[in-house]
Amino acid sequence: FINPRVSPNGTISVIEGSNLTLTCSDPGNSGAPRYVWINDSDGSQLTAVVNNPPLNLHLTNINRAASGNYICRSTSIDVPGLNMDTTVTLNVQSCNLTCSADLVTNGSCPAMVTSIFILNDRTINVPLTEPLCIQCRFINTQSGEFIPFSDGVWRKGSIVLNDGDFSGNVIISSASNALFLTLVHPATVVDVGNTLTCSSSSAGQQSVITIGAF
Repeated sequence: FINPRVSPNGTISVIEGSNLTLTCSDPGNSGAPRYVWINDSDGSQLTAVVNNPPLNLHLTNINRAASGNYICRSTSIDVPGLNMDTTVTLNVQSCNLTCSADLVTNGSCPAMVTSIFILNDRTINVPLTEPLCIQCRFINTQSGEFIPFSDGVWRKGSIVLNDGDFSGNVIISSASNALFLTLVHPATVVDVGNTLTCSSSSAGQQSVITIGAF
Protein backbone atom coordinates (compact mmCIF):
# COMPACT_ATOMS: atom_id res chain seq x y z
CA PHE A 1 0.00 0.00 0.00
CA ILE A 2 1.81 3.12 -1.23
CA ASN A 3 1.32 6.89 -1.31
CA PRO A 4 -1.10 8.36 -3.85
CA ARG A 5 0.24 10.29 -6.83
CA VAL A 6 -0.40 14.02 -6.98
CA SER A 7 -0.07 16.41 -9.92
CA PRO A 8 1.36 19.01 -9.87
CA ASN A 9 3.52 17.97 -6.94
CA GLY A 10 6.10 19.38 -4.55
CA THR A 11 5.98 23.13 -3.91
CA ILE A 12 3.80 25.15 -6.27
CA SER A 13 3.99 28.94 -6.61
CA VAL A 14 0.96 30.79 -7.95
CA ILE A 15 -0.04 34.42 -8.28
CA GLU A 16 -2.84 35.69 -6.06
CA GLY A 17 -6.13 35.51 -7.96
CA SER A 18 -5.07 32.46 -10.00
CA ASN A 19 -6.93 29.17 -10.36
CA LEU A 20 -5.31 25.79 -9.75
CA THR A 21 -6.41 22.16 -9.95
CA LEU A 22 -4.64 19.51 -7.87
CA THR A 23 -5.17 15.93 -9.03
CA CYS A 24 -4.78 12.86 -6.84
CA SER A 25 -4.54 9.48 -8.57
CA ASP A 26 -4.17 5.84 -7.61
CA PRO A 27 -0.56 4.54 -7.86
CA GLY A 28 -1.81 0.97 -8.30
CA ASN A 29 -2.90 -0.04 -4.81
CA SER A 30 -4.89 -3.25 -4.54
CA GLY A 31 -8.44 -3.33 -3.28
CA ALA A 32 -10.50 -0.15 -3.41
CA PRO A 33 -8.76 2.48 -1.23
CA ARG A 34 -10.66 5.63 -0.35
CA TYR A 35 -9.23 9.01 -1.32
CA VAL A 36 -9.84 12.51 0.04
CA TRP A 37 -8.19 15.96 -0.05
CA ILE A 38 -7.45 17.51 3.36
CA ASN A 39 -6.29 20.97 4.45
CA ASP A 40 -3.23 20.33 6.60
CA SER A 41 -3.61 23.55 8.60
CA ASP A 42 -6.88 22.59 10.27
CA GLY A 43 -7.51 19.00 9.18
CA SER A 44 -10.68 19.95 7.32
CA GLN A 45 -11.91 17.73 4.52
CA LEU A 46 -11.89 19.61 1.19
CA THR A 47 -13.55 17.01 -1.04
CA ALA A 48 -15.88 14.07 -0.76
CA VAL A 49 -14.32 10.67 -0.05
CA VAL A 50 -14.14 8.59 -3.23
CA ASN A 51 -12.85 5.16 -4.21
CA ASN A 52 -12.65 5.87 -7.93
CA PRO A 53 -9.79 8.36 -8.47
CA PRO A 54 -8.52 10.58 -10.01
CA LEU A 55 -9.84 13.06 -7.47
CA ASN A 56 -9.53 16.75 -8.34
CA LEU A 57 -9.30 19.65 -5.91
CA HIS A 58 -10.24 22.89 -7.68
CA LEU A 59 -8.88 26.08 -6.11
CA THR A 60 -10.29 29.26 -7.64
CA ASN A 61 -9.46 32.94 -7.18
CA ILE A 62 -6.68 31.93 -4.78
CA ASN A 63 -5.73 34.40 -2.05
CA ARG A 64 -2.74 34.61 0.29
CA ALA A 65 -4.61 32.76 3.03
CA ALA A 66 -4.63 29.67 0.80
CA SER A 67 -0.86 29.23 1.21
CA GLY A 68 0.03 26.04 3.03
CA ASN A 69 -0.03 22.27 2.72
CA TYR A 70 -2.70 20.21 0.99
CA ILE A 71 -2.84 16.47 1.58
CA CYS A 72 -4.24 13.72 -0.59
CA ARG A 73 -4.94 10.82 1.77
CA SER A 74 -5.61 7.24 0.75
CA THR A 75 -7.16 4.89 3.29
CA SER A 76 -6.99 1.12 3.01
CA ILE A 77 -10.26 -0.74 3.46
CA ASP A 78 -8.35 -3.99 3.99
CA VAL A 79 -6.19 -2.75 6.88
CA PRO A 80 -8.17 -0.54 9.30
CA GLY A 81 -6.34 2.62 10.29
CA LEU A 82 -3.78 2.44 7.46
CA ASN A 83 -3.48 5.83 5.74
CA MET A 84 -0.94 7.05 3.20
CA ASP A 85 -0.51 10.79 2.56
CA THR A 86 1.02 12.84 -0.24
CA THR A 87 1.48 16.54 0.50
CA VAL A 88 1.54 19.52 -1.86
CA THR A 89 2.78 22.90 -0.62
CA LEU A 90 1.08 25.96 -2.11
CA ASN A 91 2.94 29.27 -2.10
CA VAL A 92 0.63 32.16 -3.04
CA GLN A 93 2.43 35.33 -4.07
CA SER A 94 0.76 38.73 -4.03
CA CYS A 95 0.69 40.48 -7.37
CA ASN A 96 0.00 43.97 -8.65
CA LEU A 97 0.63 45.49 -12.06
CA THR A 98 4.39 45.30 -11.55
CA CYS A 99 4.38 41.59 -10.72
CA SER A 100 4.46 40.46 -14.33
CA ALA A 101 5.91 43.68 -15.69
CA ASP A 102 9.41 42.63 -14.61
CA LEU A 103 9.09 39.71 -17.03
CA VAL A 104 7.72 41.69 -19.98
CA THR A 105 10.31 42.37 -22.66
CA ASN A 106 10.25 43.66 -26.19
CA GLY A 107 11.23 40.78 -28.43
CA SER A 108 13.54 38.85 -26.12
CA CYS A 109 13.56 36.54 -23.13
CA PRO A 110 13.72 38.30 -19.74
CA ALA A 111 17.00 38.34 -17.86
CA MET A 112 17.47 35.90 -14.97
CA VAL A 113 14.85 33.52 -16.38
CA THR A 114 15.37 29.97 -17.63
CA SER A 115 15.41 30.36 -21.44
CA ILE A 116 14.91 27.63 -24.03
CA PHE A 117 15.70 28.11 -27.74
CA ILE A 118 13.45 26.09 -30.08
CA LEU A 119 14.06 25.31 -33.75
CA ASN A 120 12.27 21.95 -34.00
CA ASP A 121 10.29 19.41 -32.00
CA ARG A 122 11.87 18.55 -28.67
CA THR A 123 11.24 17.58 -25.06
CA ILE A 124 12.34 20.04 -22.38
CA ASN A 125 13.10 19.05 -18.79
CA VAL A 126 12.88 22.16 -16.63
CA PRO A 127 11.51 22.97 -13.15
CA LEU A 128 7.91 24.13 -13.35
CA THR A 129 8.30 26.16 -10.16
CA GLU A 130 10.49 28.86 -11.74
CA PRO A 131 9.80 31.38 -14.55
CA LEU A 132 10.43 29.96 -18.02
CA CYS A 133 10.85 31.62 -21.41
CA ILE A 134 10.68 29.69 -24.69
CA GLN A 135 12.06 31.35 -27.82
CA CYS A 136 10.66 29.97 -31.08
CA ARG A 137 12.27 30.59 -34.46
CA PHE A 138 11.97 28.98 -37.89
CA ILE A 139 14.88 28.49 -40.26
CA ASN A 140 15.09 28.43 -44.04
CA THR A 141 16.85 25.13 -44.73
CA GLN A 142 18.24 26.40 -48.04
CA SER A 143 19.67 29.76 -46.94
CA GLY A 144 20.22 28.86 -43.29
CA GLU A 145 18.64 32.16 -42.26
CA PHE A 146 15.80 32.73 -39.82
CA ILE A 147 12.41 33.24 -41.48
CA PRO A 148 10.63 36.51 -40.62
CA PHE A 149 6.99 36.08 -39.57
CA SER A 150 4.30 38.08 -37.82
CA ASP A 151 1.49 35.53 -37.53
CA GLY A 152 3.01 33.27 -34.89
CA VAL A 153 0.71 31.42 -32.49
CA TRP A 154 1.37 29.50 -29.28
CA ARG A 155 -0.91 26.62 -28.32
CA LYS A 156 -1.20 24.40 -25.27
CA GLY A 157 -2.43 21.18 -26.81
CA SER A 158 -5.08 22.45 -29.24
CA ILE A 159 -5.92 25.58 -27.22
CA VAL A 160 -4.56 28.93 -28.43
CA LEU A 161 -2.67 30.85 -25.74
CA ASN A 162 -3.10 34.61 -25.49
CA ASP A 163 -1.05 37.20 -23.67
CA GLY A 164 -2.36 37.48 -20.10
CA ASP A 165 -3.99 34.03 -19.97
CA PHE A 166 -3.96 31.98 -16.75
CA SER A 167 -4.34 35.05 -14.54
CA GLY A 168 -1.34 36.78 -16.09
CA ASN A 169 0.97 33.76 -15.98
CA VAL A 170 1.25 33.75 -19.80
CA ILE A 171 3.28 36.52 -21.45
CA ILE A 172 3.68 36.51 -25.23
CA SER A 173 5.96 38.85 -27.17
CA SER A 174 7.59 38.79 -30.59
CA ALA A 175 10.39 40.06 -32.79
CA SER A 176 10.60 40.11 -36.58
CA ASN A 177 11.74 36.49 -36.71
CA ALA A 178 10.91 35.09 -33.27
CA LEU A 179 7.98 34.40 -30.96
CA PHE A 180 8.49 34.32 -27.19
CA LEU A 181 6.40 32.57 -24.56
CA THR A 182 7.14 33.43 -20.92
CA LEU A 183 5.42 31.45 -18.16
CA VAL A 184 5.61 33.34 -14.87
CA HIS A 185 4.62 30.28 -12.83
CA PRO A 186 4.78 27.36 -15.30
CA ALA A 187 3.00 24.88 -12.99
CA THR A 188 -0.20 26.93 -13.25
CA VAL A 189 -0.15 26.59 -17.05
CA VAL A 190 1.40 23.21 -17.92
CA ASP A 191 2.13 19.83 -16.41
CA VAL A 192 4.50 17.02 -17.33
CA GLY A 193 3.34 15.43 -20.58
CA ASN A 194 1.63 18.57 -21.91
CA THR A 195 2.66 20.01 -25.27
CA LEU A 196 3.27 23.59 -26.34
CA THR A 197 3.21 24.30 -30.08
CA CYS A 198 4.66 27.33 -31.83
CA SER A 199 3.41 27.74 -35.40
CA SER A 200 3.34 30.23 -38.26
CA SER A 201 1.21 29.90 -41.38
CA SER A 202 3.39 32.29 -43.37
CA ALA A 203 6.57 30.40 -42.44
CA GLY A 204 4.79 27.10 -43.08
CA GLN A 205 6.39 25.53 -40.00
CA GLN A 206 5.64 24.53 -36.44
CA SER A 207 7.58 23.19 -33.47
CA VAL A 208 6.08 21.01 -30.74
CA ILE A 209 7.58 21.16 -27.26
CA THR A 210 6.76 18.37 -24.81
CA ILE A 211 7.10 19.10 -21.10
CA GLY A 212 9.26 16.36 -19.60
CA ALA A 213 9.92 15.43 -15.98
CA PHE A 214 12.62 17.44 -14.23
